[in-house]
Amino acid sequence: MGVEVTVRDTGATGVMTRIKGLAQTMVFGVLDDAQPYPDGTSVAEVAAVHEFGTDDVPRRSFLRGYVDSGGKKEIGDAGQEQIGKVVDGSPPPTVSQTIGLIAVTGVRKLIEAGIEPALADGSGCTPLNKTGHLIDSIDSRMVSP
Repeated sequence: MGVEVTVRDTGATGVMTRIKGLAQTMVFGVLDDAQPYPDGTSVAEVAAVHEFGTDDVPRRSFLRGYVDSGGKKEIGDAGQEQIGKVVDGSPPPTVSQTIGLIAVTGVRKLIEAGIEPALADGSGCTPLNKTGHLIDSIDSRMVSP
């Protein structure tokens, strides 16, 4: 007497394929393809000076500031929610773009709110939002590990 076994894939293979599509790292901030300021100044250089400060320029951390002020949790929560969507059938690129957009929006909002100290010129502006070019240069991208 023989036993017959039938294996039926009820969608697990598709779910695993979509989850493998998430095997990337999201980077956000001022990326290497950011357009320079009209005078040719590198946006990445300006961003680094303000993120970390120098002897002459005070630190105005907008990336670490976002992560430390709740951004890490916001991105983590969004990631968990989006993984559920992948399991339910959403394609990984859509999920990745959503998480990147959440991070970019959070950083931009922090800059727009103004990170002290203000400029010494009495304008009340902080250098991160004076022209809008730095804010417009904040972006995200998924990269392979």
